[in-house]
Parts: sequence; structure tokens; C-alpha cells
Amino acid sequence: MACYVRTNAELAEWSGETLNWAFGSAYHFVLEHGRLFAPRDLPYGIDHGDEGFCYTNASDVALRHRGLLYVEGFATVDVGGGLPIAHGWCVNPDGAVADPTWPDGTGLAFFGVPIADRGLWPHPVHGGGILQEPRYLLPLLRQGLTGGAVAELGRVPAAAGGRSGAR
Repeated sequence: MACYVRTNAELAEWSGETLNWAFGSAYHFVLEHGRLFAPRDLPYGIDHGDEGFCYTNASDVALRHRGLLYVEGFATVDVGGGLPIAHGWCVNPDGAVADPTWPDGTGLAFFGVPIADRGLWPHPVHGGGILQEPRYLLPLLRQGLTGGAVAELGRVPAAAGGRSGAR
């Protein structure tokens, strides 16, 4: 999955418009801060939300259940050859996925940024992914994040490779 994100980051580098930004694209941001997470069944007591609303579902569940953090990035499903798609989910302090959108067993792999700063999480009603909505994404790409905004959870993939994609 890191190769998919890296390839898209390289494609985004054709644009010289973002040379002075902290990140050239959402893909660069995920390469810099992303972690791998293993799929798990949704914990007891948490219900699945509506499909197509992963960002609001994940933000709402993380706000209502102590110990869960909002994560945004890419995940693969067993459809279409496992092509990564933009997605939002939650993780517990051990880095285990709690995906309140997809049925258990649907997500095969998760690569995303665990956001520790609740002020950056999507509004649980208005929604909109951090990496999808221009009103959230553009300031993030221009200015980057403050210290402590990203949690150190999950596993750093060997192929992701740090700041090489940042500008």
C-alpha cells in the first residue's frame, strides 16, 4: 500500500505550484506520517454507521469511545484487486483498527495517519475528510502540523520513507 501512495506522491510532483508548502500533496502527507494498521472486528458495543460516511462515522465513534483515535488515509478491500481507496477509521491504543463503516472482514489493510489532535478531526455531523476536503486539506499542505498532532501508533512501513516526499 505504501507503494501506491508513493507512486501517487511522485505523480503529484509534476505540479510546481506547491514548492513552498509543507507537503506537495495528501499523498506526501500520508507518506510522512502514515502508519500500517491490521484489520480487526469492530469491538463489542460499537455499531457500524452508514456506508459512504466513513469520516463522520469514525470521528463520531472516536469522540464517543474513550481510547479510540481518528485515523485517515487509505485502506484496501477485497474488491477490484485490492486497490487502495481513501478512508477514515479508528484505532485503539494498541493500534488495532476499529472500522465503524465497513462490515467486519471487509478491510484488508489500512495505511493512514493517526490524528491525536481532536481539533483536526472531522465534525461528526458535517463530516468531510481531512485529506479530501479542500477547506481542511489546503491549510494542512501549506503549513503542516504542530507537534503532537499525530499519534505514534501503528507500524511504519519500510517503503514509506519519511520526509523524502515533503517539500
